Amino acid sequence: MTESVGIHVEKVHFGYPGRPVLRGVDLTVRPGELTALIGLNGCGKSTLLRLAAGLLRPHEGRVLLGADDVARLSGAPRRGGWRCCTSPPRPYRA
Repeated sequence: MTESVGIHVEKVHFGYPGRPVLRGVDLTVRPGELTALIGLNGCGKSTLLRLAAGLLRPHEGRVLLGADDVARLSGAPRRGGWRCCTSPPRPYRA
């Protein structure tokens, strides 16, 4: 997969035992876009990224890389074309 493709999160629900985290999340990131996920600790930012990377499977909904369901892709196609950067464990100061 060499062409640029978007990531589409459609009506995704996910949670950990006894703790729902994501409920009906929709997100589209088009090729070439830079997107930041900002929120409080524990609100689901890292979980959403893990779902987008195919490391977790949604309880409901789906995550698409182009037209392909991420859950059905092998590791190589998932890695092409996007990067994840998490912030340091302390607030940013200018």
